[in-house]
Amino acid sequence: METSTVKKEQSFNDWVRDFYNSDKQVSAKGNYEHFRWFSTPKKRRQHEQTTRSLTFHLQDVQFKNCLDIGCGPGTWTFLLLDKFPEAHFTCLDISKEMLAQFQSRVNNPKIDFVVSAFIDFPIQTKYDFIFCSRSI
Repeated sequence: METSTVKKEQSFNDWVRDFYNSDKQVSAKGNYEHFRWFSTPKKRRQHEQTTRSLTFHLQDVQFKNCLDIGCGPGTWTFLLLDKFPEAHFTCLDISKEMLAQFQSRVNNPKIDFVVSAFIDFPIQTKYDFIFCSRSI
């Protein structure tokens, strides 16, 4: 990769990290999930429709080991956990603040939390399911 491309990716990753670690937390008042999905009737409808769509598309899926890229505060990971309670999850997010909000809501030894940009994450495990919503 050219040096300028690496610098652009690094700069963008820094911007995203800063946005979700601080800028977005100010407007979300420390509860991004509520701000993003439940703070207005329109956002609640978007959440409902997204939940329906994911439930439909996951109906025939089976897995034991999931990589969740850009898990944020765990909105969709909780849906996956309900459907696959025995599975192991690696939850990856560029924002330590998003992961902190997620971790504050769950205590599950089958979840590993990793603060990293996806491009920097060294995949050392074989995953039989990779989930990503809105982050790549």
